[in-house]
Amino acid sequence: YILAAAWGLLYVLTAVWTFLLRRAGFGNLLIIVNNLVPILMGFFTMWFEKWYPAKMAREKKKALYRKNIIKKKATGWAGSSLWRGAPPPGIL
Repeated sequence: YILAAAWGLLYVLTAVWTFLLRRAGFGNLLIIVNNLVPILMGFFTMWFEKWYPAKMAREKKKALYRKNIIKKKATGWAGSSLWRGAPPPGIL
Protein backbone atom coordinates (compact mmCIF):
# COMPACT_ATOMS: atom_id res chain seq x y z
CA TYR A 1 0.00 0.00 0.00
CA ILE A 2 2.87 2.35 0.72
CA LEU A 3 4.33 2.12 -2.77
CA ALA A 4 0.90 2.39 -4.39
CA ALA A 5 0.24 5.56 -2.40
CA ALA A 6 3.67 6.96 -3.32
CA TRP A 7 3.13 6.28 -7.04
CA GLY A 8 -0.37 7.74 -6.88
CA LEU A 9 0.92 10.87 -5.19
CA LEU A 10 3.67 11.16 -7.80
CA TYR A 11 1.17 11.10 -10.64
CA VAL A 12 -1.09 13.66 -8.96
CA LEU A 13 1.90 15.94 -8.38
CA THR A 14 3.05 15.37 -11.96
CA ALA A 15 -0.31 16.58 -13.23
CA VAL A 16 -0.16 19.66 -10.99
CA TRP A 17 3.38 20.73 -11.86
CA THR A 18 2.80 19.96 -15.55
CA PHE A 19 -0.23 22.26 -15.55
CA LEU A 20 1.59 25.04 -13.72
CA LEU A 21 4.89 24.85 -15.58
CA ARG A 22 3.18 24.51 -18.96
CA ARG A 23 1.34 27.77 -18.34
CA ALA A 24 4.64 29.38 -17.31
CA GLY A 25 6.26 28.40 -20.62
CA PHE A 26 8.54 25.54 -19.49
CA GLY A 27 7.23 22.98 -21.99
CA ASN A 28 10.64 21.63 -23.05
CA LEU A 29 11.81 21.23 -19.46
CA LEU A 30 8.66 19.27 -18.66
CA ILE A 31 9.59 16.60 -21.19
CA ILE A 32 12.81 15.90 -19.32
CA VAL A 33 11.34 16.19 -15.82
CA ASN A 34 8.25 14.10 -16.54
CA ASN A 35 10.42 11.30 -17.96
CA LEU A 36 13.12 11.47 -15.31
CA VAL A 37 10.91 11.54 -12.19
CA PRO A 38 9.22 8.13 -12.83
CA ILE A 39 12.64 6.59 -13.46
CA LEU A 40 13.87 7.92 -10.11
CA MET A 41 10.71 6.64 -8.45
CA GLY A 42 11.42 3.23 -10.00
CA PHE A 43 14.83 3.18 -8.33
CA PHE A 44 13.19 4.17 -5.05
CA THR A 45 10.69 1.33 -5.49
CA MET A 46 13.46 -1.23 -6.03
CA TRP A 47 15.27 -0.05 -2.89
CA PHE A 48 12.10 0.15 -0.80
CA GLU A 49 10.99 -3.39 -1.72
CA LYS A 50 14.24 -4.72 -0.28
CA TRP A 51 14.49 -2.42 2.74
CA TYR A 52 10.94 -2.38 4.09
CA PRO A 53 10.33 -6.15 4.58
CA ALA A 54 13.68 -6.49 6.35
CA LYS A 55 12.92 -3.51 8.59
CA MET A 56 9.47 -4.84 9.46
CA ALA A 57 10.89 -8.27 10.28
CA ARG A 58 13.47 -6.69 12.61
CA GLU A 59 10.84 -4.54 14.32
CA LYS A 60 8.44 -7.47 14.73
CA LYS A 61 11.16 -9.64 16.22
CA LYS A 62 12.16 -6.88 18.65
CA ALA A 63 8.53 -6.48 19.73
CA LEU A 64 8.16 -10.21 20.30
CA TYR A 65 11.33 -10.29 22.41
CA ARG A 66 10.03 -7.38 24.47
CA LYS A 67 6.80 -9.26 25.12
CA ASN A 68 8.72 -12.47 25.91
CA ILE A 69 6.87 -14.36 23.23
CA ILE A 70 10.13 -15.57 21.75
CA LYS A 71 12.60 -16.88 24.29
CA LYS A 72 16.27 -16.35 23.65
CA LYS A 73 18.24 -19.52 23.20
CA ALA A 74 19.26 -20.90 26.54
CA THR A 75 22.89 -21.81 26.75
CA GLY A 76 24.29 -24.20 29.23
CA TRP A 77 25.05 -27.82 29.78
CA ALA A 78 22.02 -29.13 27.85
CA GLY A 79 23.21 -27.66 24.59
CA SER A 80 26.80 -28.58 25.18
CA SER A 81 28.48 -31.68 23.90
CA LEU A 82 31.35 -31.25 26.37
CA TRP A 83 29.90 -33.49 29.08
CA ARG A 84 29.00 -37.13 28.70
CA GLY A 85 26.89 -39.29 30.92
CA ALA A 86 24.99 -37.82 33.84
CA PRO A 87 24.38 -34.06 34.03
CA PRO A 88 26.38 -32.01 36.52
CA PRO A 89 25.19 -32.19 40.14
CA GLY A 90 22.27 -29.97 41.03
CA ILE A 91 20.95 -29.74 37.46
CA LEU A 92 18.21 -32.38 37.72
